[in-house]
Amino acid sequence: RQLIEARGLTPYLDSLVFSDELRIAKPHAAMFRQALTALGLEAEQCAFVGDSPHNDVYGAQAVGMFAVQIGSRVREGVRPEVVIDDLSSLLPTLRHFGLID
Repeated sequence: RQLIEARGLTPYLDSLVFSDELRIAKPHAAMFRQALTALGLEAEQCAFVGDSPHNDVYGAQAVGMFAVQIGSRVREGVRPEVVIDDLSSLLPTLRHFGLID
């Protein structure tokens, strides 16, 4: 939380979920479900963005979220819905898939 606050990001975030506070870690489904609960949204309404095929992509997909992977790391059996090179591609990608207006 301190790192996010120090960088001035807190006003831009609707919810914060931390593994150290929940005492569980990704890809555990409870991490993703807690974020969904905090946002008051269903998994189908959300996209999860991360760089780890196992922790981020696999975990998000396991609860029904659309998974966006940053970078080209691979893990056998894990396939994100989309891979982007960097965050500058995120909004156009989400628009392309109809996830945002």
